[in-house]
Amino acid sequence: MNARRMDEGKVIKYVSLKDIDAAIEKGNHPALTVIPVRMVTIHAVVPYKAQLEEIRKALRLTSDAEARAWGPFYDGFEIQRRESRILANGKEEVIQEWVELPKDVTSTEGNYKFEEKYIDMIDTRKVADHIDEGYFPYFLKPDMMLSMPLPMLAKDLNAKYPEITLKPILDNIKKLEEKNTQKIGASEFALKVSGKKSRDSIYGTKINAAAGFGYERENFGGGPRLQPPGGGKPGAPGPMGGPLPGPGGAKPGSGVGSKARLPDGYDPYGSSEASDDVENYLLRFVDCDVKPGHTYAYRIRLRMINPNYGQDAKAVINPEFVKEKYKTLYSKWMYLPTSIPVPNESFLYAYDTKTYRDQTAAAYEGQRELLNRMQLKDNQAVVQLSSWMEQVRADTGSKHEPVGSWVVTEIPVGRGEYIGRKQYIKLPLWSSESHQYQFREVADKVIPPKNGKEQPQPKGWLVDFSTKSILVDFEGGRIKGRSPVAFDEKGNVVARTRTFEEEVATEMLIVRQDGKLVVRSSQVDEGDEKRKDIAAKWSDWLKAVEAHKGAAGTPGAPGEFNPFDKK
Repeated sequence: MNARRMDEGKVIKYVSLKDIDAAIEKGNHPALTVIPVRMVTIHAVVPYKAQLEEIRKALRLTSDAEARAWGPFYDGFEIQRRESRILANGKEEVIQEWVELPKDVTSTEGNYKFEEKYIDMIDTRKVADHIDEGYFPYFLKPDMMLSMPLPMLAKDLNAKYPEITLKPILDNIKKLEEKNTQKIGASEFALKVSGKKSRDSIYGTKINAAAGFGYERENFGGGPRLQPPGGGKPGAPGPMGGPLPGPGGAKPGSGVGSKARLPDGYDPYGSSEASDDVENYLLRFVDCDVKPGHTYAYRIRLRMINPNYGQDAKAVINPEFVKEKYKTLYSKWMYLPTSIPVPNESFLYAYDTKTYRDQTAAAYEGQRELLNRMQLKDNQAVVQLSSWMEQVRADTGSKHEPVGSWVVTEIPVGRGEYIGRKQYIKLPLWSSESHQYQFREVADKVIPPKNGKEQPQPKGWLVDFSTKSILVDFEGGRIKGRSPVAFDEKGNVVARTRTFEEEVATEMLIVRQDGKLVVRSSQVDEGDEKRKDIAAKWSDWLKAVEAHKGAAGTPGAPGEFNPFDKK
């Protein structure tokens, strides 16, 4: 990008990737930014202890400790998905149907390339990952490619990943608590995973102080990579100098289980410390290629390294199982019990007119001309528009600023008018200089001078809230009327005409873009749980940004733990 823009008095320079090293040498640190991404996060339970027990019985071993050297060693998982959406007429449109499962169990036909999507949209762009802590690291096995890491969330948004509600995991955590098993903290977790990578790099955890974690640079990794089980030829030396455990681990002719031992320090998450108590592993899958208004169904199958693979053919029941073509075992395809709808990202509500009048009067107090322009007219109703905005236009050109949050505004509208318009709002935007959200304003003058005198201008960032919906009619708002009765000073009813003015709830008749008529009531919408949740998040976000406005220095400022600093 050849564009340049001013950011808090400093120039942001855009350089091509091939020139990045030269730019860093000159003291130009790459800027951190936020990347808004829609994600579906799925957790599933892998019954580790039950499969361990099957291995112990099959090999006639005397303990789980012996069986653990032989597996189960998982080799990742595969995903297939079905995509659909509901049309305006209520019918379902299938965008991607399930494929017919091939007879060849090793076939990958119809598999969803979720790992490639993750690499393209997240892994190549992230600076750091969200840190799992507490008891959850005991259930994560990235070395077996079961748990995809979650990218770190942007500050100030107060966004959180969904809680894990799987009963087997929660029950297992309760047992760990009862045994006073030590929790794993974020800092301890960082030390454990430093320099220890899984077989597939996207399942490793990326830790970076420049993103705000504040760990010392020594914790960033660089240590020797331990070899996972099943990764070598029969009899090949393992990470501790002895034979590899499990598949491919025993020396030819040594018999089942001979010298098979799990090397100390193998588990990059430290879960071997509580392996006797961990009954399940956690499978975590991230789908970062989803669309609002669409519904997704998934089916999953596990891959596991065959414990017979690479062993002496005389030591197994079926000699075929030691061959390369049987190296990987596949589970049956398991369907998620429910489909996952990705919600729409734009909502329209009727808004209380009195609340709008009071808010506008407070916002433009002392600015009479501007207040007259912005205040609600008697022939207008008020709508509240909530939109999840990935980005907003920075100017009339092609540049955009990332947002990645719900944005809420209230707009007056008259009968027969399209609902929504371009409006100046108080909008936090990401600062690549200070690595946080800050309020920025457009300096354009939209109100012309009057009698040669400059007029007050609306403050904020110009955001387009235009829709194709039309307000057909409305009732309510500020109403005026006459009454044949009145009240005297003692509160008695007397026959006397009086005029009154009051604000009442608004009811709107709206025609949507698809031609459907809908009715919105400000009284009903005021109690809508979805509306209240979005409005609360928006309000909390504005307060959080306001709280640190002008604060000096933030973690990860240029030159402080910068990931591109070669020192």
